[in-house]
Amino acid sequence: MSINSVTISGNLVRDPEVRTTASGSNWITFTIAANERKKNGEVWEDVPSYIDCKAFDRVANYMVRCDVAKGSKVAVHGRLVQERWQDKDGGNRSALRVLVDDVEPMNGRVRAAAETVEAAYEEIPF
Repeated sequence: MSINSVTISGNLVRDPEVRTTASGSNWITFTIAANERKKNGEVWEDVPSYIDCKAFDRVANYMVRCDVAKGSKVAVHGRLVQERWQDKDGGNRSALRVLVDDVEPMNGRVRAAAETVEAAYEEIPF
């Protein structure tokens, strides 16, 4: 048995990109900067790690309704997935991403329409 569970908090480095699949499912991609404090000589510095994330349907709808944007602080919980594809030149590419199961905005920028998590997870039009 193996465990694949990730919890990360940080700030969005750009506005999330909302998309719809051919079958009509909604999904969203975003990148989180999670800082680590390191000492450089006598000075402490924040060193960011950039983590790509992807969320579908319920979580994507919640993020849209909560109006998360570049700079928003969020906590995500999910699992790591290895995505593989071929680029336009036929080369093999891959990326490690977090497939998000739950997200929690941490800076209070939640629209009034999303008063509860349950209400916010309802499907909304894009």
